[in-house]
Amino acid sequence: RTKMTKKLFSIVSQDLNESRSKITSHIELNPKHPVFGGHFPGQPILPGVYMLDMIKESLIKAGHTVNILSNNLNIKYLHPVNPNENVHLNLEIEIFNEADKLITAKSSLSDSTVHFKFKGSYI
Repeated sequence: RTKMTKKLFSIVSQDLNESRSKITSHIELNPKHPVFGGHFPGQPILPGVYMLDMIKESLIKAGHTVNILSNNLNIKYLHPVNPNENVHLNLEIEIFNEADKLITAKSSLSDSTVHFKFKGSYI
């Protein structure tokens, strides 16, 4: 098995500004991952908790130390993500306050439809 068959998503590339306060991660979903068989049978949808995990993994890959996301000031799930129709996602993160780890994030489908927004912090 390759890594992609085991993992739900992979960060295939990442763009950073010089201070690493703006991060764009290009993510590829694995539509064959077992989680989609149960969420939901016959109509797979990306679980929201994995969208939060994508933020965490993107921050770590960009060199930030992250244990957990906390103080979610605002989470919005705007559009369901069907992995059979949308394999590629673009996740944009902006760190507004490095001391408090305050961030905003939004994720878009390949047609630029925003499906997820987050404002909160990480520790």
